[in-house]
Amino acid sequence: MSRSDRECIVWSHPLLSLSDLISRTRSGSQDCCTAANTFLYHKARAALWHGIRALDLSSKASIAFPSLHCGTELDVLHNLGITPRFYDINQSLSVDILSLGRTIDEKTEAVFITHYFGIMQNMEPVRAFCRNHGLRLIEDCAHTLPGMAGWLGDIAVFSLHKLLAIPDGGLLLINTDTQQAPSQPGPSPFRVTREYLVRELARKIAHCSWHKTGWKLLQRLCLQPLYPGVTKFDTAEEYLADRSSAQHPLHSDSLGWGIAPLSRHLIRNIDINEIARSRLHNYRYLATHLSNSTAVQICVREVPDDACPMAFPVLVEQPRRFMAFLLQAGVEIGPFWQSVHPNALYNQQSHGAELASKLLALPVHQQLHFSDLEKIVLTVNNWSSSQPQ
Repeated sequence: MSRSDRECIVWSHPLLSLSDLISRTRSGSQDCCTAANTFLYHKARAALWHGIRALDLSSKASIAFPSLHCGTELDVLHNLGITPRFYDINQSLSVDILSLGRTIDEKTEAVFITHYFGIMQNMEPVRAFCRNHGLRLIEDCAHTLPGMAGWLGDIAVFSLHKLLAIPDGGLLLINTDTQQAPSQPGPSPFRVTREYLVRELARKIAHCSWHKTGWKLLQRLCLQPLYPGVTKFDTAEEYLADRSSAQHPLHSDSLGWGIAPLSRHLIRNIDINEIARSRLHNYRYLATHLSNSTAVQICVREVPDDACPMAFPVLVEQPRRFMAFLLQAGVEIGPFWQSVHPNALYNQQSHGAELASKLLALPVHQQLHFSDLEKIVLTVNNWSSSQPQ
């Protein structure tokens, strides 16, 4: 790759900058993160753990669960002794209501709904289904921000660090009366912030134009003392393509951690509505300019005006080769739920697992410029033209 290409990296998610640290508090972020019915945790999996406990489900309950999923939610259910019963997801990433109806049994006490990539499910039939069967409703809002979704379920869970440049942040929103409301947790250990900062530094180093000769040296001198896990990557490309850090198992000691002080500070300095507008604009740009692309199949072409999308979901026939091609061109993306979670091996033949095998996410985050969006479109189209007919 040329030096000019390396200097114009399209990052997969927003990066922390000095201006983020010193900017003044803006409107739009505090109400939805400091209300009495919200609880801030280190990760969304901890928020989900405390939220399900607050619902006081039976000890051997089952939950209707989508076949397309991250997998870390299953660690929570397994820890709580709850059985997931999988229902199918359509290619448009919407709930298959007929499949949902076939999923429940006499032990089912709740329905788990995921708003994939921040695009709201059609909730009316889901809510009616829950009312008719006396089921609790859990909203997975990990791909959007508070205020954009999450008010229709008994509980809702957000993963703030997926959309914001912050070290951590899982938010639990409780919309129903409960006898087991959790207490506000204390902050996460400082090492959480330290590892986040070092990982971001490693990404920037890996994208430098001279990384092929400097990666191992910088590993040894700068990164290894602070982040030992970086030593398993022999090349910068391996590090950038890896997403194993998102698959850390659930540890009981981290369930009581709250959000890091740096994350709390940064949240005060953002305008959620402004971020939502930017992400929506970028999503619609890609939807328009990739509408005729033969390289990717767009999952959801139209999104409502009040959406705050995390990314632009597409289906690709050769996802690994596609990712490598984009990365070589300076567009950073990674695999999305393509590895089968150990607690879902019996789900790997489902339609959701088939979708996950081809699913990738193009960036639409708030730090992208027009030139970045142009580069994404051009690179995707170049992939199409580079393939044998």
